Amino acid sequence: ADCHLVGNASSHYSGIASTGISVTAGSTYELSISYRKIGGGTFSAKVGQDTNMTGAQIVGWTSDKALNSTSNTTETFYFTSTNDDTAYVLFYCLIDGEIYIDNVSVKLVNGNPGLLINGTFLDMLDDPVS
Repeated sequence: ADCHLVGNASSHYSGIASTGISVTAGSTYELSISYRKIGGGTFSAKVGQDTNMTGAQIVGWTSDKALNSTSNTTETFYFTSTNDDTAYVLFYCLIDGEIYIDNVSVKLVNGNPGLLINGTFLDMLDDPVS
């Protein structure tokens, strides 16, 4: 079931937070989110050091990610933790608006996403798929 978040101008940074997630220094994680924003409003996602919407992001998360799509969308973000820590996935609203959030997952991934190691792009083209 979707999580429904409604923000209003009198409560800047209203939001929701996950329970704590253990992350390991040097490990890369994938954050996947399905969502749909209704009308206006400014919504963001981040991986924080605690459940405070205005608190610090976890070291290794680059910046808060805007959630702007008004149609059903899945976004995927990657981050590499630089510390052994407890992380929290946060969704927050800056002004009036509403959003539906579903299918939130954080998964450990091996290596650097999108980085080719020990090969060239041509190697991939030369190997036909049967």
